[in-house]
Amino acid sequence: MQKLLNFTKNHLGKKTPSVLSRTNKWGNHFKAFSTLVHKPRGENKKPYDIQPNQVIHGFRVTKVEEIPLYSMKVFMLEHEKTKAKYIHLHTPDTNNCFAVLFRTTPSNNKGTPHILEHITLCGSEKYPVRDPFMNMLKRSLNTYMNAWTGSDFTCYPFSTQNEKDFKNLMSVYLESVYKPLLNYHDFLQEGWRYDFERAGDPSSNLVVKGVVYNEMKGVLQTPDNLFVENIHKHAYPDNPYQYCAGGEPKEIPNLSYEELKEFYQRFYHPSNSHFYSYGDMDFTEHLQFVNDNYLKHYNAIDPKTEVPKTKRLSNPIEVKLKSPPDAVAIDPEKQAKLGITFLCNDIVQDPFTSISLHILAYMLFETPNSPLYKALLESGIASGYCPGYGFDMNNKETTFTVGVRNIGHDITDFVEVERVINETLNEVVEQGFDKEFIESVLHQIEVQAKVPKADFGIHLLQSLIPFMNHGGDITYTLKVNEFLNQIRDKVKKGKFFEGLIKQYLLDNKHKIRLIMTPDKDYINEETYQEKVKLKEIEKKLTPAQKEKIIKDV
Repeated sequence: MQKLLNFTKNHLGKKTPSVLSRTNKWGNHFKAFSTLVHKPRGENKKPYDIQPNQVIHGFRVTKVEEIPLYSMKVFMLEHEKTKAKYIHLHTPDTNNCFAVLFRTTPSNNKGTPHILEHITLCGSEKYPVRDPFMNMLKRSLNTYMNAWTGSDFTCYPFSTQNEKDFKNLMSVYLESVYKPLLNYHDFLQEGWRYDFERAGDPSSNLVVKGVVYNEMKGVLQTPDNLFVENIHKHAYPDNPYQYCAGGEPKEIPNLSYEELKEFYQRFYHPSNSHFYSYGDMDFTEHLQFVNDNYLKHYNAIDPKTEVPKTKRLSNPIEVKLKSPPDAVAIDPEKQAKLGITFLCNDIVQDPFTSISLHILAYMLFETPNSPLYKALLESGIASGYCPGYGFDMNNKETTFTVGVRNIGHDITDFVEVERVINETLNEVVEQGFDKEFIESVLHQIEVQAKVPKADFGIHLLQSLIPFMNHGGDITYTLKVNEFLNQIRDKVKKGKFFEGLIKQYLLDNKHKIRLIMTPDKDYINEETYQEKVKLKEIEKKLTPAQKEKIIKDV
């Protein structure tokens, strides 16, 4: 049931990760239904009489709305001078949260957003210590501290129940993002650098080191991660989602320190900022702190960070990939993966369809009575679904993936799986879902929405990021009863979910068939190619360049 109750499922559950984090690398899929739950811990400390168009510490109120289901009042504001956006969710919950979010759309595979996320947390003008973030982890009363890099955003969130700690953390975080030191040696340490195999010995082999570089080598040598990265690469062939925001190891060493600083200047400007706060503290004090210490010193710019629409394919494409073998494969002869991905709707323009497609994915995959569960898993065709299966609404344009893992490597195996998938989907469209089954799913959502959950503010932030990041109405996703009743009305009129299958799966020409098979020489070949490339670079190094490498280390 948990998978139904997340907008985009926990990384440990459904998919391979698409979000990097400071302490949970390549983790944190966004949650929603099950975490859209208020956990009361006292009374609101301050009643608000704030109206639209009111200006508070440089921020103009654009919307105020009550969400009774969660005892919540939503305030949406825009900073008049910089056009930065601010969202506050006022609730009686004493576990208060704060975050600053930037839309950081990559234009290559050098990993700039990921490396910058690490380096901004390596000291600021006010806190010029090597790692104020880690120091605060030890000394703060925080209930959560982290930093996330996603396919089109970078976010710095924290939560705490202590007001003084909240203010201290807010200061550390905002100093880090708006006044970071961005030291060259931190770039070498956190991003990448050349070194010699034997430290200080230029006669030994040249190697590449760096925290992000090594992290991404591990991430992209995992078959599941590799599979999902290629879903994105081929589903979005002409926009920023085709790139790996975390960075591809072979491309990371092409990133220069100057490029990193240029990226910072463009993307970490207040005009490209979204602020988020949640809880029972007086958020007008947060507004004053943000404005007086940071925003009032900037003027508005147009950072041009929007994600363009993907040009739709007129015909399906097929992509064949190799990957390292599965280290714990039960049957070495059945390690192939097949995924069929469809590009679907715009999450901002059509949030109702996004939620409906997510529920559809649950109905197709997740219960013993689900059509694809019976046809693919229960039948014995495969032992599990492919990485990245289901509905993904992390990006501005969503995707829906159907597929399996642990099948034979022969072309006939892939053909048979796709035949079964198509037959099953067509059968569902013709016969329809059982009405009682649909209602049981919708009822479960309603029930779970009322169950208290810990860390609500952080989980809620995760679910709202795609909407915040692209200018969507975040209040819509909080109105669980309203959109469920909309769905019920459409189901009564006949074959609502079946129509979604036909429109977004069966008749959708933007279709990518991804086939991945294991290659026992995959890692050895990658290692060999890396050594060859480094040898070529090493041959061209002058004595002065070798000396600089030693000195930089």
